[in-house]
Amino acid sequence: MSASRVLGLVVVSVWLAAGCSSAKKIDVGGTCILNSDCTGSLVCTSGLCHTACRVSTDCPPARAA
Repeated sequence: MSASRVLGLVVVSVWLAAGCSSAKKIDVGGTCILNSDCTGSLVCTSGLCHTACRVSTDCPPARAA
């Protein structure tokens, strides 16, 4: 089996495990990847769960990476 095929299988396996798990939802301030990782109506932005901004003044300006 080629290295790229093995890598592809690993990536798909991790994606399926993360997407199909019944893991506990993450609260405000917790590390996340997807909006579905967060509890209730929280959203995942910059890797953290938080309340969605309703207007631009609700959230601090974006930080430079």
